[in-house]
Amino acid sequence: MLCPLKTLHRVPLQLSFRLGSKFFHALKHDHHLFDIIPHPNAASVNHSMLNCLHSRLPFQALTAFKNHFQLHSLENVDEVTVALSLKACQGESKLGCQIHGFAALIVFENLSHPDIVSWNTVLSGFEESVDALNFARSMHFRGIAFDLVTYTSALAFCAVSACGHMNNLELGRQIHGLTQKVGYGTHVSVCNVLMSTYSKCEVPKDAKAVFECISNRNVVSWTTMISIQEEDAVSLFNAMRINGALLDMCGKRGDIIESQRVFNETPERTQFARTAIISPYARHGVFESVMSLYTEMEREGINPASITFLSVLAACCRKGMIDVGHRVFDSMVKKHSIEPTSEHYSIMVDMLGRVGRLDEAEELMHQIPGGPGLSVLQSLLGSCRLHGNMEMAEKVVGRLIEMDPASSGPYVLMANLYAEKGKWEIKMAKKVVGRLIEMDPASSGPYVLMANLYAEKGKWEIKMAKKVVGRLIEMDPASSGPYVLMANLYGRRVVS
Repeated sequence: MLCPLKTLHRVPLQLSFRLGSKFFHALKHDHHLFDIIPHPNAASVNHSMLNCLHSRLPFQALTAFKNHFQLHSLENVDEVTVALSLKACQGESKLGCQIHGFAALIVFENLSHPDIVSWNTVLSGFEESVDALNFARSMHFRGIAFDLVTYTSALAFCAVSACGHMNNLELGRQIHGLTQKVGYGTHVSVCNVLMSTYSKCEVPKDAKAVFECISNRNVVSWTTMISIQEEDAVSLFNAMRINGALLDMCGKRGDIIESQRVFNETPERTQFARTAIISPYARHGVFESVMSLYTEMEREGINPASITFLSVLAACCRKGMIDVGHRVFDSMVKKHSIEPTSEHYSIMVDMLGRVGRLDEAEELMHQIPGGPGLSVLQSLLGSCRLHGNMEMAEKVVGRLIEMDPASSGPYVLMANLYAEKGKWEIKMAKKVVGRLIEMDPASSGPYVLMANLYAEKGKWEIKMAKKVVGRLIEMDPASSGPYVLMANLYGRRVVS
């Protein structure tokens, strides 16, 4: 029976595969038929992989995938191919991750206008440095403008594949030159990876030269330099302590006691060192220590940095010290000539809102460079909710809707706010619920919200109850929720 069927490769491929899967379970003939196809498409490869999986041959399924879908033929891959490949991995997490990455690459290739974030995501996802660096080259040839993340990722792959190879050293120097040209040459992240690259390429002098260019060295910078100059490890470690990097590490770990001990033993208490000790105290709400250190900085003529003011203002906000916070904020602008960022304004708005000074908070919010962001508006809305200022809450919700018209969040927030204050009217409810239904017709939430509101107002009639409950049953016939809702409404005697 098999011999006549072997001639089926002369008929259309679709018919061949249908007959192949239906009549002969001799897998080798199916594979032979697949192998002689000059340009297999997604359907043919999927069919071959599926037969392998049915025959409990996952390795052969992956082989078919690997042989016929390389990077140059991504257009032939579909979601079925990816799903079958993942199934063939059978618990092999590394293989699964590779297939997952391959799927991400397919998504990227189908983007009509990928932005720099998309390019960087793919670049950082490569496992082999050669592939990553080739991808970075293709970005450069296509005229994609590199950002800080691109340069850092490319240099990181240079460092990984370096190991004394002169080609990688030359490439690293080329990227180093590009970073200097675009202004990233002294950025701590770029410099840290450059130091690692030069170290692995056995040119410690270049690594040290990069280290000397870093103005805000962090723990990674010092640790990398210590590993390069092991003979000077002790002196470098002492310098690291003086520079505050060790303080920064202890502070980020949340160890206040150790931070204070290191700070006490630091002979040169620089701006960086003082900021590094203020930050953990602020995070843990130790207001007195924060203000003591801040006052000491000013008294000794050490100008606080922008990040120092963030920590001090956050401590004032936590403690509710509004007047102190105002003085610090004013001195930041008038005395130290530091332009407040949106983060500084956000803390001040939150601080004023917490104590009910909503008009001042709103006025300050309008001074934020680029306008208030989502977090600032949500913070002010929370303050309006806390202090019952419905008029301002409506304005804030309006701004939130302008920022994200597709979001149902602002409507739900406003509904809850009115419900809490007992000012939730039927007319307004219909407007909000109608908008929520437009956004998500399949959701039962708006109907339940309307049902509860009518029940609270005592305006729930049997006709309306049946309409809402009927709609809920249509959405989910298997759910008991609508029936329970109806029973509760009858029990509360709101339906007559």
